Amino acid sequence: MGARGRPLALLRRVPAQVWLVAVFATIVIGGVFGTIVPLLKTGGDPRAEVAGQLPSQLVAGESVEQPLALDNTSGGVIKHTCLLVRLDPAGIVDLPEVRFQGLDTEPLRDGRVCGGQLSGQEVISLRARLVALRPGTVRLTLTAGEGARPIGPSIGRTVTVVAH
Repeated sequence: MGARGRPLALLRRVPAQVWLVAVFATIVIGGVFGTIVPLLKTGGDPRAEVAGQLPSQLVAGESVEQPLALDNTSGGVIKHTCLLVRLDPAGIVDLPEVRFQGLDTEPLRDGRVCGGQLSGQEVISLRARLVALRPGTVRLTLTAGEGARPIGPSIGRTVTVVAH
């Protein structure tokens, strides 16, 4: 028997049960890597959108809770989900806080309100409290963010505050 024939002869001596277990183990391991591992992947560029309708008019001195939604349109996890708020000019309307999923109420700090993580393709509800401070017109813009970084399109509206 030559040098090539020895490994072949050794493989022929392996019992059929061992081959069957090896093939079965390969199928199971391949299935785990092919289906479970991609589900655990959290990479990719995060993208999210704010959905909802902003009011066109408020009454000075009154407060309203505006229902909104935050939709993670990417497959990855957004680790530090925020709602970026821009009021131009400031001092006409205030957005002091947002309630995430009806549970956690978070204050506005440095132009953003942040909740926790948002899984891929997950949608959560938000309730933004708008306080009309004085008569005037303001441009209100909301954008989904990961921390202070915008990660999706903005929604915006010009809001007019009228005296009561």
